[in-house]
Amino acid sequence: MTERKTSKNGAGVMRIVVTQKRKQLAQEIAVCLQQNSARVGETARSRTGSRAESSPCPVGAVENFSVVAAPLTDYKKENFQLPATFPDWVFFTSARSFEYLDKAQIAQLQSLAARGSRYGVVGEKTAAALQNIGITCAFTPAANARALLGVLSEQLVADTGIAAQNPPCAWILGSKQAKPTLLAGVQKFGMKVEKVAIYSPYSLPCLAENFYDADIVVVTAGSAAVAYAQLTAVARVRPAPIIALGEQSAQDAQRAGLEVIGVAARPTAADIAKLILKIDLENSRK
Repeated sequence: MTERKTSKNGAGVMRIVVTQKRKQLAQEIAVCLQQNSARVGETARSRTGSRAESSPCPVGAVENFSVVAAPLTDYKKENFQLPATFPDWVFFTSARSFEYLDKAQIAQLQSLAARGSRYGVVGEKTAAALQNIGITCAFTPAANARALLGVLSEQLVADTGIAAQNPPCAWILGSKQAKPTLLAGVQKFGMKVEKVAIYSPYSLPCLAENFYDADIVVVTAGSAAVAYAQLTAVARVRPAPIIALGEQSAQDAQRAGLEVIGVAARPTAADIAKLILKIDLENSRK
């Protein structure tokens, strides 16, 4: 297997690749890195005086960050219909699901909410997407399926009316490759579950050139982690260390044989940038 090119060279550039087709998150991370490194640099210079003048980036060994977006996966819409049954609960496992809903399906979801269906989601972005079509979550969005089950369990204990349903019905809407955690958990609560695959992820045929000299790859989904492991193996390129968005993505990356060096607390540019700066600082001290 060929060695990965080293980009942290004399110029002091750390190359970061975000596994998304859209460039927005990568651009936001770049801005946050510039702002945070400049702020830390000013603090260090004020504390050390002239001793810091010779170091343009006291944060660590890196003077500049190059952040780019490059996809590892793409997505296709499944041929789906929303069920005809009335759901007591509707669960969305990803924000991407909303990209594939047509006007009639959105109207159906809005009608269900008006009739009393309650909604739960995984992730803040999914909650925002739901809010965009005029529906509010029944509770604070959970970080992952396991956390959603925990919140739902508390809700069901407090809700005496749910026991009167025979049995209560739930829809789970999202990726065809979503983990079975939520489905199995909801079924244990005694609900009749209808799972709807709205879209499917699939790996791209080859590795984009940006990944060849990456110092860090920010994996935004478990499917991207699996694709990265597969595509680097085919290209005979040593994979870069991984920063994962969420524990589930981190677990998927580790199972695929990747080195996870950090897990972002939230999938925001600010949290990712802080983690990158922390990793850079720790590396500079070694």
